[in-house]
Amino acid sequence: MGAAREIARGAGGGPLATYSGVTADATESVEARCIRAVVAQGGVEAKLLPPAELAAHQAGLQRVLQAVEEPFDASMLLWMLLYGVAQSDGHRVMLDGVDGDLVTSLQGNYLLLLARRGRVTSAWREARAVRERHGGQDFTAREFARLLLTAATPAGIRRWRQRPRHRTRLAEALDDTLIAPRFAHEVSLAERFERFDAHSHSDLRGGPRQVAIAALVSPLLTAGVERYARVSALCGMAARHPYLDRRLVEFCASLPWNQRIRHGWTKYILRNLGERWLPSEVVWRKDWESLMWSFTEAWLRLQWREVRERLADHAERLSEFVKRGQITGLPGDPGRLEQPRQAQLWSAYSLLLWLERNDFP
Repeated sequence: MGAAREIARGAGGGPLATYSGVTADATESVEARCIRAVVAQGGVEAKLLPPAELAAHQAGLQRVLQAVEEPFDASMLLWMLLYGVAQSDGHRVMLDGVDGDLVTSLQGNYLLLLARRGRVTSAWREARAVRERHGGQDFTAREFARLLLTAATPAGIRRWRQRPRHRTRLAEALDDTLIAPRFAHEVSLAERFERFDAHSHSDLRGGPRQVAIAALVSPLLTAGVERYARVSALCGMAARHPYLDRRLVEFCASLPWNQRIRHGWTKYILRNLGERWLPSEVVWRKDWESLMWSFTEAWLRLQWREVRERLADHAERLSEFVKRGQITGLPGDPGRLEQPRQAQLWSAYSLLLWLERNDFP
């Protein structure tokens, strides 16, 4: 946002229009405090929307939710609100920075990358800096020896040793979800996760450039960009991702590792650049949090009666995909449920909307 604001100023235009989700009380959210600090610098025409704003746009949001092309898109309630308000203000394009981590940082265990490249001293310094930054105990020599042993182990052997543990963790994770075991078996869910895991964890045989490129061709980025395109289009907007400009991607991929991540600070080059335009407490903040669930939770409270009743009414239909006993007998107040449980029920309701839209029998 700092760069966009400066470009707008240089072009002689008016203040930059921005749209952000915030918590009602700025003291409760690091994200909200940082947003307000940037707005306080001036040069922007900011709309700060708290979860309570959902009520004023309930009808429009419900129409969007009933039209989503993928059930997973229902998780983007915050973005639906931002797109909708911006569209009503006469805008047609919204810039975001959702891909900044992949482009300007270094994904995966970069300590292993350094160790495998023979940069043992750098790996030791970085390991200690990472631990110090996160407020943990000192990185011990024993831990570092284990890191070096892992780095020296061929990737094929590492994957072979990790596979049984991975399958056990996956089985345990599936037990905690709403997914019906029979459906998980029919769609080969375990095998799908194994294929995804192969994309998600580079064996680090290449250098920083190869690791950076591997991150950019991962399914996560593709799915994310497609999701933003679908949801923005439903709201009459177009999502644009400045960090995916080809020239910037190629430039960042060519950077040495310590310009992408240093002393545990991700997006290191971006943070240094950001100091020109943004408050230091924003650029170098240690904490990060997503506000998306705050908006989903607020929406769930608004819609809870319908969600609760419709899940119960369509439990038989949904039982092909989810565990029927988990979506019936729900309390009258969603606040009595833990957040992970609420999130599962929202996913089940989103699935129901998607099935109805696609006339699934």
